[in-house]
Amino acid sequence: MIEQKEMKMRKNFWNRILPLGMVLILCLSMVIFDVRAGFNEADLEIIWLDPEIQEIGRFTENGLAGFKKKGKVGYLNTRGEIIVPAQFDVGHPFTEHNLAAVGKSTSSGTLLGFINQTGEVVVPLKYEWVNDFLDEITAVLEPNSNQLLSFLGNKGEAYFINQKGEKLMAIDANSYSGFGSGYSWRINRDGETQIINKNFQVVRTLSKKYQGGEVSSMFLKDGFAVIKASTGKGVIDTQGREVIPCRYEEIYYANSRLFFSGFITAKKDGKIMLVDKNGQEYSTYDHYSRYKEGLCAVTKGNKSGFIDLNGDEAIACQYEKVWDFGEGLAGFQAGGQKDSAKIGFINKSGQTVIDPAFENVGVFYQGIVPVKKDGRWGLLKHPLKSFRPVNLAVESVVRQTLGKLTGELTEQDWLKITHLDFSGMDLSDVRGIEKAKNLKEINLSFASLADVTGLEELPDLKTLILKNSKLSKLQLAEIRLQLPKVVFQITQVEITEAAVKNWDTEQNTEALIASAQSIIEKAGKKEVIATGNTYVIDKNLTDESARKAEAVKEQLYAKAGQDNKELGKSLDTTIKLSLKKTEPQMTIKVAENVKELKQVDKLIVELEEAISLELSAEQLAQEMSGSGLEIAVEEVKSSSHQIRQVSDGEFTYLNTVTADGFGGSGESIKSYRIKMKKKNAEAKVGLSLKSPDSPYTAIFRKTATGEEVIGGKYDAKTRKLSVKIGEDGEYYVKQNEKNFADIEQLPKTQKEMIKVLASKGVLKGDEKGQFNPKAGISRSELLTILVRLSYVYDDTAVSNFLDVKAGSWYYPFVSSGQKIGVINGYPDNTFKPANPVGAAEMAKMNMMMLVYKKGYHFPKDEYLYLNKIAKGSNIPVWAMGYIAMAEREGMLLKTGSGLYDGTKMMSREEAAEMLYRLWEKM
Repeated sequence: MIEQKEMKMRKNFWNRILPLGMVLILCLSMVIFDVRAGFNEADLEIIWLDPEIQEIGRFTENGLAGFKKKGKVGYLNTRGEIIVPAQFDVGHPFTEHNLAAVGKSTSSGTLLGFINQTGEVVVPLKYEWVNDFLDEITAVLEPNSNQLLSFLGNKGEAYFINQKGEKLMAIDANSYSGFGSGYSWRINRDGETQIINKNFQVVRTLSKKYQGGEVSSMFLKDGFAVIKASTGKGVIDTQGREVIPCRYEEIYYANSRLFFSGFITAKKDGKIMLVDKNGQEYSTYDHYSRYKEGLCAVTKGNKSGFIDLNGDEAIACQYEKVWDFGEGLAGFQAGGQKDSAKIGFINKSGQTVIDPAFENVGVFYQGIVPVKKDGRWGLLKHPLKSFRPVNLAVESVVRQTLGKLTGELTEQDWLKITHLDFSGMDLSDVRGIEKAKNLKEINLSFASLADVTGLEELPDLKTLILKNSKLSKLQLAEIRLQLPKVVFQITQVEITEAAVKNWDTEQNTEALIASAQSIIEKAGKKEVIATGNTYVIDKNLTDESARKAEAVKEQLYAKAGQDNKELGKSLDTTIKLSLKKTEPQMTIKVAENVKELKQVDKLIVELEEAISLELSAEQLAQEMSGSGLEIAVEEVKSSSHQIRQVSDGEFTYLNTVTADGFGGSGESIKSYRIKMKKKNAEAKVGLSLKSPDSPYTAIFRKTATGEEVIGGKYDAKTRKLSVKIGEDGEYYVKQNEKNFADIEQLPKTQKEMIKVLASKGVLKGDEKGQFNPKAGISRSELLTILVRLSYVYDDTAVSNFLDVKAGSWYYPFVSSGQKIGVINGYPDNTFKPANPVGAAEMAKMNMMMLVYKKGYHFPKDEYLYLNKIAKGSNIPVWAMGYIAMAEREGMLLKTGSGLYDGTKMMSREEAAEMLYRLWEKM
């Protein structure tokens, strides 16, 4: 059966205290995880404690937990260090006010007081009875035989005190409680139950049917208290409203709360059940615990499992015993004799993460869980969180909000965050968000969040934007309970556009995203006639298109949610202006007020069928100051290039050929001279030129000494090659097939990938023209290729890595990669440029490129994808999130049997294949 904590605080001991002691640290390796099996003990990091420790309590917000040694209670931290030696006979957990009630036995009984988190006694141990400090004020009973007040069978003087132990006001009542959520209750001399505020004023007098609350039933952190009548126990709120009818034998609480995900746990007719705020009872199972992280432990017969917020069995009742979820993991006892079977941990998908090895366990909190093995207690570090205390999705949004894509996120960085936008994302949790103590607004529009508990740690949160939110009513109810002051901006987007209604959401993810973007682009398209050689694009011209495109994007998100589709990336609000120009030279001016169109992610200007320009949201924000942005485009005839006519079966095009080319007709072709007036010299502008559908065509720029290849990815829909350019010059399309003699023996597919990337200028050979496919690839070489591939080269970027010296050939590439967050380096602030690249390391670099440059999201359920990788695969724990995403995107190199080795050093041919797959998505 799942243990329940009754709503009783005995005057001489806190319900259940589990303990700790002197420290012996055993640091064991934990590098590789086979996703089909759990961590075994050798993989885990455990801080083993003094063998004399008998019990360990739960860790509280200040990182301390009680422990019992030789019958005495003390406190230690999450590192196992003794902060308060074992010296007390009674010890309560610390409250959020960093005070703990403690007591020592005397000849006249146990006397209670309060200590702070250093162990200093701040309220003398002189009371026979106390309530915990859930507020700034609490109630105490000081023994005094001269006083007539009788409470709990004890005589003494009752009064309220503050956190310094100063007496505030005497209590003249038959029964009373301490303060919680700003209120207390008492039963006056006339037998009336009254609610009072912190000014000790009566704000509500209740019906005489109530007999007062439980001894410990002060108003708890969620604003509710247990009340008792002749018919049983119920729940009231701070206004005295009876939320749960008085008809239960017991009502349970935990962590100073009654409601979890909108339910309480109660006992009626000997059966433990869930009850919601409408009084609806749920008793399908024989026994219920409470909802934690979206799942509730239940028991049917003699087997236990978990149900979700809809009441559906999420993890089948198959275990002898289970514990509540904490930080994504729950203890389980699989089988055998209940008292002797070992305990392990499962995740929310029911997979074993930590193999059964322990005799007793607690619940994970702050990255730690107490465990007992061979009669000895220890602190087990969370095998996943110790590497990743912040959810990857949360971190990526925080970094993009700050504009700090690399380096450590400091406490000051987190304090700068006031708004976070998770719209369109599917999140498992918001782990780490509590660091953003000044966070005021969160946008969860079109988003799902499996575990909302992290939001409760944001007391200053003011607004939740929930347009077509996928959060359930129960989740919303839980947030409202914990954050009653938060304003919910709930709106519903209706699907009205025919194209959205007919959108086929059964396509594969790539086609799904492509078709969605096509629908948005059509909605945001506008045809205009440009007279003269200058055309101004301003807010008035683009406002209507922006609104149409944004509205359609929101409807697409709504449709995806309606059809339960996880898109895996953000959709772009795209405006496309199709110009009908009359002059061979055209100057496009983008006015400063265009930056007011905050919703625009991409602005495309099609000058004619053969050429278009593209500006990103980032560039629109950075460049739109002063006189705005100007781009002059002139059609030119290039007589320096020999050309020939080639047909691909659909149309005839002109193929440029230089001296090292294929011969030609001597005709001249059209190219484009582009000149840009930019605020930021390193800013890139998208350029698309008409091109045949050949894998080896590339866009070139004429230079003073010849030409340079820029690259280009072909779009079959527009029939154009697209690149990003940062320099003025003459640009044109050219056939650029490349080959290396030493790749001829490679499989055809791999050889073709290398040739394509070489034709785009992404891959290069050595000075002998060799590719060296079997050789390893260094970190500096890989980063150089990634920078070329994504057009993020920035020669003004700087690097602070100690081993990356200015003047080295790779310095600008490492600096550019560091600037966009693709790399972070090592803890000693080095980059190690010559080190070989492992498969997991490359997966991380590729995934961060997709996240920061293309708006991809980390998967909500990592294990959904990790479990597709064959048993026996080696996955570094730190890389699990990146590898799960890479598996989803089809960007892992595995053996024929599906095995993946994240520790394998990549060869150049293997790296080329991974880079090709990345290039296809860029």
